[in-house]
Amino acid sequence: MIGASPGAAIARETPARADTRCEGTRVVVQGGGLTEVPLICAGARDATGFFAGRKLDTAVDVDVEIARLLPEEATRAAFGCYDAARRRVYLLSYADFARRKDWFGVAIEPAMYRSLASHEIAHAIAACSFRFEQPSIAAVEYVGYVAMLSVMQPELRRRVLARNPGEGYDADAQINSTIYLIDPTRFAVESYRHFLRPENGMRFLHEVLAGRIRLE
Repeated sequence: MIGASPGAAIARETPARADTRCEGTRVVVQGGGLTEVPLICAGARDATGFFAGRKLDTAVDVDVEIARLLPEEATRAAFGCYDAARRRVYLLSYADFARRKDWFGVAIEPAMYRSLASHEIAHAIAACSFRFEQPSIAAVEYVGYVAMLSVMQPELRRRVLARNPGEGYDADAQINSTIYLIDPTRFAVESYRHFLRPENGMRFLHEVLAGRIRLE
């Protein structure tokens, strides 16, 4: 299972709707309302575009289910998760997401829900690009967070990075599952900064997916 306190911003519940296929993708949203579906589909196009633009396979069918509760395997703090065994993404409703105080230290807003969707859908797409069995949590989350932050709306990304200052990882050994489990937010932003370095970027990402670089 791979994933991402009450606050002032509480969205009004929106009525459930029939399954929706997100245009330009192979993502189908099951349930959801007028709030969730456009944001999820935008996140789906973001994630698909990230991988397609980097010559990675996006021919993956992804089902996204809006859930009142996430599967019990997800952490209690998670807003969404990708269940590899079921090949299904689960997301809380936007109303439930908005009841949390913040994410990455930034107040919840609709653009964040779009980014949450892009992160979990990126996991689903990337699962078919790993060329070895049982990649580590660090490897899976590095790919997911790099994809999410790369396609995050620029102004939101600026605020997220400003709220979480750092220099980025400068050694492969720093990108590990223990660090992720201790502080997922820090892991996300430092992984993205590592990815931005010219000597890393897609070369590093391809090496991780191929298993030639093993993040433990």
